[in-house]
Amino acid sequence: MISPALARKVELLLAEAEETEPVSYSLGTPVLPEGEAVRRLVDLGGEIVPYLIDVSRGEAPGKRHAYVALVLGRLGAEVSREPLRDLHTRYQRREPKDAWDYAVIGQCSRALERLMNGAA
Repeated sequence: MISPALARKVELLLAEAEETEPVSYSLGTPVLPEGEAVRRLVDLGGEIVPYLIDVSRGEAPGKRHAYVALVLGRLGAEVSREPLRDLHTRYQRREPKDAWDYAVIGQCSRALERLMNGAA
């Protein structure tokens, strides 16, 4: 468990990331910009992984889950592999899917690929 102060910082950075509009769309799916908020989340390091995993398991907008998957992939923590698979499966099963559902699926796939290849 992380400190309440660090949890608050993570929440603020996630909210900041969510406010950033996608710079482009690929086949209608938002391409997430890796802006300052994402860089700062990654800079916080592995200490935030358990908190991000908790967020991935909870109910949140697809946009938030997409950024959580992006950051977990960048952090490269092996412990996030199963939660990312679960998040991927949950969004794969959703019907009908919207653009952000596809963004979550894509980010989970990229994060899992990074974990499998050992590239953080």
